[in-house]
Amino acid sequence: MRTLFISLLVVLMGMSAHATVIDNTAGSLESLTTDRSITSLTVTGSMDARDFKFIADSLVGLNELDLSQVQIVGYANANKPLVGTFFTFPADELPATVLMGSEISSIVLPQGLKSLGHASLAGCANLKQVELPESLTTIGSYALSGSGIESITLPQSVTSIGESAFARCAALQSATISVNVIPDYAFFGTAALSQLTLGSNVTTIGRGAFNGCTALNEITVGEDNNIQVIDAEAFIGASAQGFDLNKLANLESIGAWAFAGAGLQAANLPQSVGTIGQGAFYYTPSLTTATLPQGITIVPDYAFAGAALNGKFALSEDVEGVGNYAFYNDSAISVFTIPAAVSYLGSWAMAGMTKLDTVNAAPAVVPELGDSVWAGIMQSAVMLNTADNDIADLYAAVDQWKEFHILRNYLVGDVNMDGDIDVTDVNAIVSHVLGNEVVPFDLEAADINHDGVIDITDINALVLFVLEGRHEYIRKVKGHKASQGNITTDGITIDDFSIASGETREIEINLTNARSYSALQFDIDMPQGLEIVPGSISGTARGIKHSFMMSSRQDRIMGYSNSLAPISGNEGAIIKIQVKATQDVQGDISISNIIFTTAQSERFMGTDSYAMVSGTTGVNDLGYNNDKVFAQSGSIIIETATGAAAQIVATNGSSQEITAAGGRTQVAVPAGIYVVVLNGNSYKVAVK
Repeated sequence: MRTLFISLLVVLMGMSAHATVIDNTAGSLESLTTDRSITSLTVTGSMDARDFKFIADSLVGLNELDLSQVQIVGYANANKPLVGTFFTFPADELPATVLMGSEISSIVLPQGLKSLGHASLAGCANLKQVELPESLTTIGSYALSGSGIESITLPQSVTSIGESAFARCAALQSATISVNVIPDYAFFGTAALSQLTLGSNVTTIGRGAFNGCTALNEITVGEDNNIQVIDAEAFIGASAQGFDLNKLANLESIGAWAFAGAGLQAANLPQSVGTIGQGAFYYTPSLTTATLPQGITIVPDYAFAGAALNGKFALSEDVEGVGNYAFYNDSAISVFTIPAAVSYLGSWAMAGMTKLDTVNAAPAVVPELGDSVWAGIMQSAVMLNTADNDIADLYAAVDQWKEFHILRNYLVGDVNMDGDIDVTDVNAIVSHVLGNEVVPFDLEAADINHDGVIDITDINALVLFVLEGRHEYIRKVKGHKASQGNITTDGITIDDFSIASGETREIEINLTNARSYSALQFDIDMPQGLEIVPGSISGTARGIKHSFMMSSRQDRIMGYSNSLAPISGNEGAIIKIQVKATQDVQGDISISNIIFTTAQSERFMGTDSYAMVSGTTGVNDLGYNNDKVFAQSGSIIIETATGAAAQIVATNGSSQEITAAGGRTQVAVPAGIYVVVLNGNSYKVAVK
């Protein structure tokens, strides 16, 4: 028992050595403190700045400081500053800077305290909590900056806060503030702050007040809030996900870069907002929706650059101009509406809108443009919608506007623009497809199936329009590159043949088709020295209900039916043409760009084909008595009306005898010069 008593006595003596209570008179604390190793101190009576300086300089191990019963009196020294540059320290104020950076972890402030002086508790990293008395009216600049406080609730009595008062408080997670002006940089860099409650007294959020508050995702404001100003840089980099700007019914202005890089998800601004600073929502990666109030006349530079705005975006009706880079790289906007009052779009204002699909342009006077307004946008794939065709023509005449796919109202099929659809339109589109210049001619109206290409499928569709008496008024939608359609093995071919210089010959163009077609077109290319006789094209019995024609350049042939009748049969000649050799001919006739279409205007693409044409290859005339001998594709071709024996002699003296049946006989031989003896005549040919 005696041992236990002695142990308790030792503990109590140790506590009394480190937990000290001093009844002080201002300026006397140093003389009254005999043990400077104490960790806990309670002061009563009065104190001034000299006593606080003594605590900071000499009581380096002090953790707990209770000043609840202290009256702080003023102190001034005109000769030299007591701390830093401070000569004067007001009464009822925790003195400026004197406890800055101290190790205290707990402080109880005087009940009558009116002010926390400049940087009075700044850098007190161990100070986790501080209870502010109801008497407090002023918190000086940097008062608690860099301290270890974890939460702060300002009493209603506080009317003024100084700059950076709570800046860089690494552990501060929640704050409740009800003061008229939240000062510049008040919570600058307070990265852990996640909950903020703003009282109804708050009218102004100062410059950079919550800059760098990256965790700040819950901002609570009441319905009776009176926030009028969000100053420049106020929420740069802050999360701010839960900040509903639409609730700020009294908000008048948003400063430059106010929400730059913030996590704001919506910026549906109240109608009270009349001013927005440049870059206000610059690179806000979560900002998907925004609504500008009617009072905004200029969208400032960089306002929404790099935001995540998506879908449809419309400027307010009062907007007259859009600044440089205002919507730069807003790559998710699909529809952008420009109101009638807009007269200018700044440089790079809409550059990078890679998903843009439609621009609705209401101005009747084409807005002026800065440099590279639509850079990075495939404008030909974007529809530009205007009020009427006359205004559309104005946009079509201006650089950076004319590159859009400009929409116009038109009557589908009114190719010649006479207000009706009839056979004259059919003739006009046929002439155009054949390569002739047709005036007038409306390309939009002629593209009847809206595939961006005018060809036989459009002719077929127009014939159907005429037959049915159909009239459709359509606003031209965005054109797209014509699909190749279905690839088919059906084809257009010409048999290989020979022709001598100066000779004219009729050849057949064959159609092999498993499917039923009502129209076709293809391009035909003749080898040098061979030409089509003008006007010589005609149809066969397979196309008895079809019209066949050729372009004036003789490089395109087409056929169609005014009644959409199918081409009869499945193989054999469908067209005949005459060709004339103006010189010796050696080469291919190529047939390409083959298009078939059904009565329902389905498109099918045929495969290119080639026909070998051979002409005179030796010095002799190779045609006698209707016999012909010529070279083709490494062979000698013999054509004779009746069967006959033929001898083929090479220049090396070797020879072979063959029996040429009536018609055509083909003999493969090595390349070289040969003499062919047939029916008593000799033919000299060169095989390549």
